Amino acid sequence: MHIIELLILIIAFSVVLGLLIFLYVYKPAQKRKAAMRLQAEAIKSTPQRSEIPTFDTLLLKIKNRYSDEATLREAAELMLRYYGTIEPKHGVVPNKDFRRYGEAIYAISAHPNTTKELVVMFDRELSRRNPSYAREIEEMLNRGLSARV
Repeated sequence: MHIIELLILIIAFSVVLGLLIFLYVYKPAQKRKAAMRLQAEAIKSTPQRSEIPTFDTLLLKIKNRYSDEATLREAAELMLRYYGTIEPKHGVVPNKDFRRYGEAIYAISAHPNTTKELVVMFDRELSRRNPSYAREIEEMLNRGLSARV
């Protein structure tokens, strides 16, 4: 009989402990959902402002084979506007970020929907803003044009 009372006490304690743990976990989840709802409403109520696109976002638009000429032009112009200046060289060694710019130059020049005006505009403007990289820019441009077959 003593064992049965002990088992009932253990079961009752386990139920109470389980209930406390459930309430501890459940309450913060409700608060989190309420906070997320408030944040979503705040985002909806604030006026949309034009955000600066990231370099990688623009690069993805340029690399997308299904992008039309207008999308390519817009991405190229935004890239030149916000990311047109490449970090200086380290002596004769190009900056490590130039590889990303090389990808953009290659992708624009090799893209099936690009125009010669867009390629020339991007090449000239990037070379004008970064004269120390003119040779590398020209090299990437030639690689991209050679890939167009």
